[in-house]
Amino acid sequence: MKLINHPILFITPLLILGIILGFQFLIPLKLTMVGLCSILMLFCGSYFYNKSHLFPTLFHTLITGFSFISLGFGIVQFQRVENQPQHYSHFDLAEEVLVTGTISEKLKTTSYYTNYILKTETLGKRETHGEVLFSVKKDSIKKFLKLEIKLQLKKDLQMSMLL
Repeated sequence: MKLINHPILFITPLLILGIILGFQFLIPLKLTMVGLCSILMLFCGSYFYNKSHLFPTLFHTLITGFSFISLGFGIVQFQRVENQPQHYSHFDLAEEVLVTGTISEKLKTTSYYTNYILKTETLGKRETHGEVLFSVKKDSIKKFLKLEIKLQLKKDLQMSMLL
């Protein structure tokens, strides 16, 4: 019976609900930060108020639940590409650009291509971050590229190549 009243069983579904809601709705980072800070201050206030009383109030329970929903929501919002202005997907990719990056991972090879993950560092003259699927025809190079090699590529990027 003690397991049913364990706080982790109360917190975990609320955190998961916040994560799901974070993927459903896109809110600008500044508004997310203001919301998280206000919820944190409200949580701290209700905690200290509740600490001075003998029995917990429903208000503190509701604020705690809403805090964990907001925490899950905020975690997702900070990780979304749409909220990261330095991500390469926000730049104009229609023109031919010079891409500088480092090979971070070698993927499974196909019968015609060797696939790599290229972490972008610059796109043109602007610093960026993100990952691009980099495919090399097998007959164009004789050896595999090593990990952590820096590459500069001048090529027209296609949206189908972007991760």
